[in-house]
Amino acid sequence: MADDDDDLAWTVAVVGGRTKAEVVLAYGGDPERPIGSLRFDATFDLVPEDDLGRYFFIQTLTDGDHVVVLENNGWAGADAGLACRVSRDGGTFFSVYWSPSGTRIVQAADGVLVADFDPLFVGQPAGAGDTYPAWLSETVFGAESLRSVMLEAMERQTGVAVDRDWLTRELKAWRVPGIHENAV
Repeated sequence: MADDDDDLAWTVAVVGGRTKAEVVLAYGGDPERPIGSLRFDATFDLVPEDDLGRYFFIQTLTDGDHVVVLENNGWAGADAGLACRVSRDGGTFFSVYWSPSGTRIVQAADGVLVADFDPLFVGQPAGAGDTYPAWLSETVFGAESLRSVMLEAMERQTGVAVDRDWLTRELKAWRVPGIHENAV
């Protein structure tokens, strides 16, 4: 699934220690005002190309004690500031982002940034602003199966495995501001 679709751009985040309402609010949405329930693919065309980056649409579901946030063609969940904000006071946050033009893993715990890096460049000195986590030595990122390995890292760190069903069932969706408007 993960490595098959070169055109798919998405972010999936797993948040621990928060309710759905708290997560939607942290992303900048109004938990009481979803735009409706949609399939993941239906959210792709909700943002006109001219507005891409000004706002996004997120969908949520729960998996055990975690809230999962999906963004089709969005990257709010790849923002380190959001990760730190939503994980304050005992929470956790782990996100995986990819698009045809880039990849990113972001992780925070208790308001502290644990990871913020492009897995394609692991093995090279950390770039400006990159944060490499201690668990990185346990993971081998390679270009051939990069996306699958990113999702495996998410599962190891959160205990939540991506389920293809997330992309085919209807989930509530919210409009949220782009990350530049969502800053701490």
